[in-house]
Amino acid sequence: MDDRLRWASLALVAGGLSWSVVRGMVLASWSTPVLGLSYNDANRLMLPVMAMLLAGVLLMHSALKAALGAAARVFLMILAVGCALQLAGVFVEFGIGSGLQGGTRALAMWGWGIYLLGCLVVPQALCGFGLSARRQRFAGAWFWRMPLLMAALGIYFFPAMMFQQRVLGVLNQVLFGLVWAAYGLGLRKIRVTGCSSASE
Repeated sequence: MDDRLRWASLALVAGGLSWSVVRGMVLASWSTPVLGLSYNDANRLMLPVMAMLLAGVLLMHSALKAALGAAARVFLMILAVGCALQLAGVFVEFGIGSGLQGGTRALAMWGWGIYLLGCLVVPQALCGFGLSARRQRFAGAWFWRMPLLMAALGIYFFPAMMFQQRVLGVLNQVLFGLVWAAYGLGLRKIRVTGCSSASE
């Protein structure tokens, strides 16, 4: 197994499981601290979580670029850009600033805007990657179907929160993280040595 793929698997599993826990804390801590952590504290915990997912995506791209078709490679890099935007947005809003709860409003809004841009990019990139990778030959159907599931979860999250469906929003984010973790586990089964490139 390629070392990059092994590290990608570890990063996605750790990042996905952490996402399920920490995002739940973020959504639950807006008005009441969770385990002694404020909303700002919980958001700061998302920084290493997002960094792990970004690292996993980049390592996966590096390990599989010879086996994936051109479109799948492009969408995987777009996904990395989306993950980086989410990470940068949270860093600006909560790493440099202190969010809307006690921080500079302008800085918080800049960070929120960058994060939202990333949230728009990620589901589209996941959808594009899933559809473009469906003809790959080195893994089962899970390899392209699970990104489509994550894309659907990412798209559904914001309407759920807009319509005050907080419980559904929390469940959505928990499931999103668990699917990422399962995807990371699936990467451990991939053997790309000698496989053909995916046709586009």
